[in-house]
Amino acid sequence: MADSKVYVIAPREVNGKLCGEVPLSWLNGRELKIWYDSSAPYLCKFDFSTDDRRFSYSASEHHYKRGLQRWVYEFNMYGYDVKIDIAMASAVPIPTYMYPLDDLLGCQCPSAYLTDGVLFVVRLHAEECAKSAEPSTQMPAQSATSNEDFLPQYDDELLRLAGLTRQFLRSVWEIVQQRGVVKIDELAEALKLPKKSRLGVALSILVQERLIYQKSDESYSIHPVNYYQPASEDFMWRVVEYVCDNPGADTNELARAMGVHISKVGRIARHLAAQGLIRRQLVVKHLDIGKCATWLHYPAD
Repeated sequence: MADSKVYVIAPREVNGKLCGEVPLSWLNGRELKIWYDSSAPYLCKFDFSTDDRRFSYSASEHHYKRGLQRWVYEFNMYGYDVKIDIAMASAVPIPTYMYPLDDLLGCQCPSAYLTDGVLFVVRLHAEECAKSAEPSTQMPAQSATSNEDFLPQYDDELLRLAGLTRQFLRSVWEIVQQRGVVKIDELAEALKLPKKSRLGVALSILVQERLIYQKSDESYSIHPVNYYQPASEDFMWRVVEYVCDNPGADTNELARAMGVHISKVGRIARHLAAQGLIRRQLVVKHLDIGKCATWLHYPAD
């Protein structure tokens, strides 16, 4: 069974947040409340609730164009895989201003305008999971694969130049899976590493491939974390804009352009890649002293 509908909502303010409802017709008339928090990080502006449950997730996509913003959320709800696409417009509080709605509504209606308040356009698609499938726990699909099949998109030679092996990556991932939440110092101790340097690239790969999630600057989790941001929202948008203007920039170039240490811009870049706002690619770089692996950064597709 699948359900796919579009709703236009004029939300109301409740305890400092905007709230609107859409019916869940395939769930015996339940309502899904949609909450918008303007003070939350940009990927966590929305969360969702029913009478008996709250669903809080980071957006899998965020798009900004000509003042319009759109978020895409994907999660499991009562045995259904749900995709919620939310676009929003807010009229400037000036009586003479009219906000054009043709882009927001996805139709050719140039005479339609928003003159006051806030409007949500919600596209909701839900499809029943296979009966034999367990409810989603957001665990990586690679859990049953062999070492050879773990992260096949990364070449063995490339990993070697980065100081890694496929087995090492899998070992890091397995420790996080076993412990649920783990600090980087605990990872280094469990792996009997004299230094943390090898962990940096390994964690970058696992985070941006969404096999693990960063909980803080020093800890990692098996579950998505809505509140973590490695830098301010404005600073991260500056990184996105620079990558869009300079596709193929490496980490050193990004650090110089942003005026921060390379380790900080690395954390920011992998966070943005995990959120789908930029794309990172590990490549071989030829230097006078030999070859090494380095990250290049590109605009999201």
